[in-house]
Amino acid sequence: MEAPKFVNNACPIPNLNLSRTEEIELDFPPLQIQQKIATILDTFTELSAELSAELSAELSAELSAELSAELSAELSAELSAELSAELSAELSAELSAELSAELSAELSAELRERKKQYAFYRDYLLNQENIRKIYGANIPFETFQVKDICEIRRGRAITKAYIRNNPGENPVYSAATTNDGELGRIKDCDFDGEYITWTTNGYAGVVFYRNGKFNASQDCGVLKVKNKKICTKFLSFLLKIEAPKFVHNLASRPKLSQKVMAEIELSFPPLEIQEKIADILFAFEKLCNDLVEGIPAEIELRKKQLDYYQNFLFNWVQEQKKNSLSTNLN
Repeated sequence: MEAPKFVNNACPIPNLNLSRTEEIELDFPPLQIQQKIATILDTFTELSAELSAELSAELSAELSAELSAELSAELSAELSAELSAELSAELSAELSAELSAELSAELSAELRERKKQYAFYRDYLLNQENIRKIYGANIPFETFQVKDICEIRRGRAITKAYIRNNPGENPVYSAATTNDGELGRIKDCDFDGEYITWTTNGYAGVVFYRNGKFNASQDCGVLKVKNKKICTKFLSFLLKIEAPKFVHNLASRPKLSQKVMAEIELSFPPLEIQEKIADILFAFEKLCNDLVEGIPAEIELRKKQLDYYQNFLFNWVQEQKKNSLSTNLN
């Protein structure tokens, strides 16, 4: 208590030297009383040290628990968000791929079955014997060569550059078989009405029914029915079966020339029956084509549904975690 009063603070470093310490005067009670006071002070010092240690331990434990809870909550939230995002992305990719593959497989299988059905009924309905079974045993048939019932023409040279430089609404049909054989669209119109086109080179022998304004490239042959006994649609269905049989495959590129097309012989029932059969087959063909066009749209719709439900479930899980963390902190 007394020593600090004699410290020399005038120096840069405060000090209490030995000579000054020796000069400090102190008052003492009897020895017995000194010993009692010293014992009391020692006890008090020990109790203070114990109390300080206990308080320090308690505060450290509380602080550690609070910090641990906060850090755990933050870390848990961050990890949960990161893992959930990664998991969601992975699941979304996997499920989308699986769904797309499954849908494509299912719809493609259905399409193949429809095409098989169509081919079966087309061949059945165009067979002379079956036509007589359905419409009567005495149904007469007439046989013609294509040149006897049709005007036969060929398309003209139409380049891709010409199509780019002359844009319009009228399709240009070529030797391609995808996209209904359409190469592009221009403002010109070489044909207008009901026609049949066929591919002369490359994928030779593929037949299309046309109705409206269009153009044909030089790799396309064009037929215009001139005989009133013949239904153009019915003729197109007959040629879809018969024309491929006359394709010349010995050359480097398969061909079905105008000359060969002109010589093909076909048999026809009366016009009324031709029209009935053609209407049935045309409706069936349209159904198959609609299914082909509908596959990508169906897959896209299912993907959107999948994304919606994935997002809904992900947000719901996140909300539940937030509520759980809030409850634990409170």
